[in-house]
Amino acid sequence: KSIDLARRFAPGPVYLVTDVLKDVMTRGTAASSKALGFSGIAAGKTGTTSDYRDAWFVGFTPELVALAWVGYDDNTSMRLSGAQAALPLWVKYMQTAAPGNAQDFPMPKEVVLVKIDPLSGQTWTDDCPEAIFAPFLDSAQPSEHCALHE
Repeated sequence: KSIDLARRFAPGPVYLVTDVLKDVMTRGTAASSKALGFSGIAAGKTGTTSDYRDAWFVGFTPELVALAWVGYDDNTSMRLSGAQAALPLWVKYMQTAAPGNAQDFPMPKEVVLVKIDPLSGQTWTDDCPEAIFAPFLDSAQPSEHCALHE
């Protein structure tokens, strides 16, 4: 049976979501992946259900998607979060399945990097103490200059 691999979503918005999920790996709930031994580029999301009954992590590289779930069949609480219980399993698997993954997610042509002030989210000016480059759809990039630091 053949699989239909036709693109279902516009690449620009998918890239923006992926970029947010990359931040989960570096600054969010999955930031401990580096300390656990994951050194590649990935995007992902941790999850923990009410009363800590289920813990999961789904992560992906440009080539591979993997999900780890931890929980008891009888819904007993584990008292562990997705980052504590599932992320270490995902890292262990990815060290074997995708060792040394250094390829980043390709940026579509309709996405541009804009230098912005991280506090206001507006375009950076010389008065801003710091700046970051953030991806935006070319058709929806910010146009207001930061007035926060004037």
